[in-house]
Amino acid sequence: MKTKTILILQKKEYNSTTLRIPLWINAYQVIENNPFTGVGTGDSRAELDSVFLKNKFQYAYQNHFDPHNQYLQTGVILGLAGLTLLLTMFLVPLYYSIRYRHYQFICLLIIFMFNMLTESIFERQAGIMFFSFFYSLFSVQIIEEMKKQQLPATE
Repeated sequence: MKTKTILILQKKEYNSTTLRIPLWINAYQVIENNPFTGVGTGDSRAELDSVFLKNKFQYAYQNHFDPHNQYLQTGVILGLAGLTLLLTMFLVPLYYSIRYRHYQFICLLIIFMFNMLTESIFERQAGIMFFSFFYSLFSVQIIEEMKKQQLPATE
């Protein structure tokens, strides 16, 4: 496996797809070194750059890339604790959206969960604002539906 990693990282021509795989491999290496708490919000770029340099991934080092995967980005910054919270932030509302048949919220959550596989959405203000607005709007609608049906939120 290590031989394949080195071969991928030495490739000279990158496109949007071929760049992401080595970025993910490098981000995973950072997570392996700091699994529970991550490297912190201020040190992610430096830690990724040091792994890029160690693996001779010059293109990523020169351009200071993030992992282009929100799950890996969260794992790098906050570790498994943060990744668990991120997944909970999506899976709990998904459960209630399915239960109360709120199809717009289901679509929003699924679209974001898939989009987060190939982009670090919460690293840009536009992604945070868009997500926060609709997440809040739909969450309030689910809570109102729970109140109408007088069912506890923990069932």
